[in-house]
Amino acid sequence: MTGFHRNTISLIEQTGNPTVSQYFEIRLALELDPSVCFLANYRQKPRYKLSVSRKEHTKLTMRIDALLNTSFFDTPKSSKDVLNELEENYPEAKNIQTKNISVILRRMVLAKKLSVNKTSPRIHLYKTK
Repeated sequence: MTGFHRNTISLIEQTGNPTVSQYFEIRLALELDPSVCFLANYRQKPRYKLSVSRKEHTKLTMRIDALLNTSFFDTPKSSKDVLNELEENYPEAKNIQTKNISVILRRMVLAKKLSVNKTSPRIHLYKTK
């Protein structure tokens, strides 16, 4: 009824893991509306909870991007300067490391939002263009 090869049907029966397209074909062959399964009311919970520090990492780009819209980067700033500013404005950012900030700042340089001046092999100063 699905048009699948018998080996495919056998594999689906053995594993119980059809692909999404196979799932839809099976439901259509059985004349069951595929949307019924997806409209069920249930509360989905994440499999794993993010740690506090990981939640902060996800907010970093947004917060640094917000600094771009101020005069903060009008004068050259190091990653440590950015970290100090974030800690001042967001007390929950205490566990962030400068290396995480540096990665985001380098992305902003590649996106031509910031320019960078290397004062030494380990110190980079970022400024708006």
